[in-house]
Order: sequence, then C-alpha cells, then structure tokens
Amino acid sequence: MVRALVVIALCLLGRGADAGETYPLDAHGFVRDWLIGGPYPSYEGKKGPLGYATDFLTELGGEAAATPHAELVSEVEFKADKSKLIAGIGSTNEWGYTETKTVPVRWQLLHGTKSESILSLDGRYPEFRDHIVAYAFCYVDSPRLQSIRVLVGSDDDHRIWLNGTYLGGVSQTQEVVPGSSVYAAQLRQGLNCLLLKVVDRTGGHGFCLALADEAGKPLAVRARRPGTIAARRPLPLSSRQPTGRQYGRGP
Repeated sequence: MVRALVVIALCLLGRGADAGETYPLDAHGFVRDWLIGGPYPSYEGKKGPLGYATDFLTELGGEAAATPHAELVSEVEFKADKSKLIAGIGSTNEWGYTETKTVPVRWQLLHGTKSESILSLDGRYPEFRDHIVAYAFCYVDSPRLQSIRVLVGSDDDHRIWLNGTYLGGVSQTQEVVPGSSVYAAQLRQGLNCLLLKVVDRTGGHGFCLALADEAGKPLAVRARRPGTIAARRPLPLSSRQPTGRQYGRGP
C-alpha cells in the first residue's frame, strides 16, 4: 500500500473552517465521507437525461470550480410543462406535478460504514424517487505531486472533475459496479477538489469511488469530517434555471 497521506476534507479548509475529526477510509481505498448536494431535476430528453449535461452549480462558479460547504442551502425549480396538461396527460413533468415547484437544495454530510463501499442515495429525497441529480464533493490533501487512478461505480450516469479538470463520465442506465470506470488523474501537493455528479434515471441511485496508485494499489487515506464554518451572505436567485439562491447556514 502506498504510504501517502491523503485527507478527504468535507469543508473549506483554510477558509475559516474547523478541521474536525479524521476517519480512515477502508482497506480498498474507498472514500466513505462526502458532502452531498441535491436534489436537482433531470428531465427526460430524446437522447437521455438532460441533467447529465446541465451545470446546476453556476452560482458556485460552475461544476468544475464549485467548492460547497456543509451548511449551504439553495433553491431550484422543478418545472411544469403546461402544454402536457392541456393535452390531457394529467401531469406536466417527471414527478407528477401540475405546477412548477420550488424545492430546497441542501449540502449534507454522508458517512458510510466500514462495511459500505457502495453509498446509496435511495430515500435521501423522499419526494423524488427518480429523475434527479445529486453531487458528491470532497477535498483530497496530498503531501506530494502524484499520479493516481480514480475508480468509480454509479447508478446511473456520472461525471467527475478533479481540480477543475473534467476526467470523464458515463451516460447510460446501469447499476453500481465498483471500479467499472477508471480515470487517470494527478494529485497536486496540498488540497485537491473532487466533485462527482450522479444522475438517477429510474430505480436505484448511488455510487462508490476509490483512489489507487498507478499499479492499482489502494492509497493510504484518511477522511476528515468538517467542524464549523462561518455563514456566508445570500446570493441572488438567478432568473435562469437551474441555478438558485445560495445561503450560508442550513436549517
């Protein structure tokens, strides 16, 4: 096992945050501590879910640059299509609404147990079983510059960024299979921003992610849970979907 120290920090370290406690990852290198943001709408398109290519984090600088924190709250609209109602379909979107609905989006901590490499998002948003997007965010603190492999499994689609660089993605209906997608990447010395986007079509919703060296051996890692962070001033609700108001502290 590579004797590199990699710390997953779920808060804005170096920006007024309390570092909090640290937790080891499992023996296979799976990251089990994340900051989860959602739900966001994923409308059905002719060629697949529209949420896959939609950047929901523009108010945070975009998916490539976003650095959310654990107390962040926003809003997003799940839009109704009145033309469907006029046509007598009875509902106007994928969730059965007849009117556009504003929904709170929260960034909350998710901690998997030692026996969990696959992290389920089922039931996290009871009102929305299908056709949604959730983000998983963390920091990786590396003591040196090093080449790594990022191993991802997702249900269904996913996209992934490291330090603003788009590593790749998969757009298809699938179950979570650990290591089914492998991305070559490079950790810089110090903090590295890692963002995973997971799109749920129908059925289950979840993911897993592990870090390994170039030979495929798990990195020796620890997870750092966040403490406190100062509240931020609200940002305005954009007139353009899918972005929304961003607040400092959640309820």
